[in-house]
Amino acid sequence: MSLFKKDGYWWIDYYDEHGSRRRKKVSRAKKVAQDTLEEVKTLVRQRKLGIAEKPSLRPISLRDFFFEECTRYFETNLSQATAKRYMSVLKHFAYFVSKFPKVKLLSQVQPDHVEKYKTYRKTVPFPKGLSYFDKPEEELAKALTETKENGGEVAKDNTLNFELGTLRSVFNLAIRWKYLAESPVKGVKFRTVADAKKPRFLSKEEVTRLLDNCCGEIQLALRTLLLTGMRSGELMNLEWRDIDFTKKVIRIRNKDFWQPKRRHERDIPIHRELLPLLREHRKANKKRSNFVFCNGHGRQYSENALRRKLVKVTKQCSLDDVTRIHSLRHTFGSQLVLSGVDLPTVRDLMGHRDIQTTMIYVHRTPDHLTSSINKLSLG
Repeated sequence: MSLFKKDGYWWIDYYDEHGSRRRKKVSRAKKVAQDTLEEVKTLVRQRKLGIAEKPSLRPISLRDFFFEECTRYFETNLSQATAKRYMSVLKHFAYFVSKFPKVKLLSQVQPDHVEKYKTYRKTVPFPKGLSYFDKPEEELAKALTETKENGGEVAKDNTLNFELGTLRSVFNLAIRWKYLAESPVKGVKFRTVADAKKPRFLSKEEVTRLLDNCCGEIQLALRTLLLTGMRSGELMNLEWRDIDFTKKVIRIRNKDFWQPKRRHERDIPIHRELLPLLREHRKANKKRSNFVFCNGHGRQYSENALRRKLVKVTKQCSLDDVTRIHSLRHTFGSQLVLSGVDLPTVRDLMGHRDIQTTMIYVHRTPDHLTSSINKLSLG
């Protein structure tokens, strides 16, 4: 057990009663750190002898906590899309931890397991999507081998940080529910993002080219995304009852079968160019389905089906790098800012909780900077 100084702070370095190494930042004052180390030494000795009071914690297996407790919590408190993403992270982490035979209980997960998980995600390429964890071990092993042979990519920094953030939230739940005294993610550093792709915005010329290369309902769906900034899930679950043609607004609302991101409800004004198109679409399709946009059977589009339609159109008009529905939402925010709309209004229209998210739409191109500085006058 010892002290060391790092970045102006004194740290204690010790081994707990289980023999696991611990390092904790204590204080800028050496005396405080020395006193803390002595207290820790005493506590470790007492715990080894079984005479120290331990917090009253409930034992639970890692799998029961992840796939029973967390599943119920996600279903009640999160949107379906978010719950699915969170569960995929838990499946991924549980698969990794299963390689450590001594880790069966939730309380046996240590910070070094999380650190090793970071290394694992940045060195082992995996197939895209996480549903493969439900496959038999032989099938998964084959998929991993094929991914490696085909030059598959390891996790991006943003992806890994999302996974660490999910694990942090989940282990904090375990503390709140008295399963853990401390989170194994506490003190684990997130990755500095060095490989993030910049959001793809379409120029006005590209928007025209996109819409000119499609027709019918898919064109109206893409136009709606471009003129409302709706998320793909909001568009797919949009029903005729959500459109108030009198007040000229689209209402994004919580529903029994679907909830918007963070359950945040908002109204989006309908663009004057979009309003007559939606009215005409309603006359022709309202009896076909409750959903505004649907497939030939009257059912709502799946996200993959809608994305495939977008990719088909973008390939036709040589916009091969536009492969995500979210690019149209980015374009909506980008065009608002370039048109001079203030950021608080852009935030409200897009349903952002934090204006820092809206800041990604502030362009600083040379032409934009030149036009901005020329607005300055000293006379």
